[in-house]
Amino acid sequence: MNMQRFRDWLRPNTQLSCLFLPILTAFFLNYAEIIKDLLLSHNIDIKLLPNGPILDAFVKFGNIAFVVLISILILIAFRKSNKDKVLNVGNFHHDHLYIGYYLCSKILGYRTCSIVRVPIAMQFKLLIRDTFSMFDYGLDTDYRVIEDENVKVDKPEGVYTNTINIVLSDTYIITEEMLPTTLSNLTTIYISHENANGAIRYFSIKFCESIQILVRNLPVNVTGINLFSTLNPKHCDWLARNVFKMASRSNIKSFTVFPQPHKNNEWNFSETGILVYKYR
Repeated sequence: MNMQRFRDWLRPNTQLSCLFLPILTAFFLNYAEIIKDLLLSHNIDIKLLPNGPILDAFVKFGNIAFVVLISILILIAFRKSNKDKVLNVGNFHHDHLYIGYYLCSKILGYRTCSIVRVPIAMQFKLLIRDTFSMFDYGLDTDYRVIEDENVKVDKPEGVYTNTINIVLSDTYIITEEMLPTTLSNLTTIYISHENANGAIRYFSIKFCESIQILVRNLPVNVTGINLFSTLNPKHCDWLARNVFKMASRSNIKSFTVFPQPHKNNEWNFSETGILVYKYR
């Protein structure tokens, strides 16, 4: 983990580290003996204390029981403090592994995650898997709403391949040269809207619905989708929930999103995509 990633997630990284402190300190401290010595020095009968029998049981079980107890108490405190916090704040490019998001949600108790400045492939993965209870794509006022516009759908005639490429030009246009040549043999569909060159965040329901209509009317032989896109977070949120989260209601069994790293001043898409889901 580089320093920027650690600074971005300073709070969750610190909290996850703290969960291991009781285990590490157990090599140097015997919690059970410390409790017994403390009570004896004050002539206190452990069984007469509130919840004394439970504490007495922990003392009898020894150090392992106290390590588990302390870890649970720390975790409860962290989860309580995180439930109203938003993950992914600050001026960072939030490039983290999915396992990290999973731990933040299921272990540390974060309920809300911002998907602003999160790689598009990870946005889809988090949204479709419902990793968090709520997602934040910024203020609605951050997006200029377009009620009606021209949406261009360029799809080939003839038989489609079983896996197809769908190219969505939103914040800027994606050209054929930016796609991996290893997938050029697959049927490729291009969708763009007239504001795609503005590099400004818009929300276009017609753009979203055009994609929805396309995906719902794909030929029955199409079972896999490779997605190449420059979507803004609000479009990504709408499409994840209303188009690509299909479970078993569609012929689509696999959905792969391709990242677009910035290398040598070029924005070509990677040869390998990130699998969001695959059903048998």
